Amino acid sequence: MGIDGIEMGKLCTPSLTTVLQPKYEVGVAAFRLLGRILAGEAIPEDKRHIMLETRIMERESVAYADESRLI
Repeated sequence: MGIDGIEMGKLCTPSLTTVLQPKYEVGVAAFRLLGRILAGEAIPEDKRHIMLETRIMERESVAYADESRLI
């Protein structure tokens, strides 16, 4: 499994499942936080970490368990 959905993941055999990150939203959040810091605003410790949603792009490297083979 890869991360960021790079083109190389599509070229592998089997093609690599990947975690897609919201790159644009990461940039916007970083820019806003940096602006607040440069403006001299005190940023509380718990506000310095931002969580954004990711999603998984399943490709050929994912296989589902065969329930008949489970013990």
